Amino acid sequence: MSNHKYVIRINGKVIWEGLNVEEVFRKIKRENPEKKVAVAWVPTKEEILVV
Repeated sequence: MSNHKYVIRINGKVIWEGLNVEEVFRKIKRENPEKKVAVAWVPTKEEILVV
């Protein structure tokens, strides 16, 4: 199981979550050329350490 996931946002709103970010990001960027598209790496709950 992966300890992280990626999220893609358009103008600050999360529109996609998953692991195959490269192909999805290119597709979303092509479909939204005038919008601000961003990708972020996010740890899952299993990866967060609480002390």
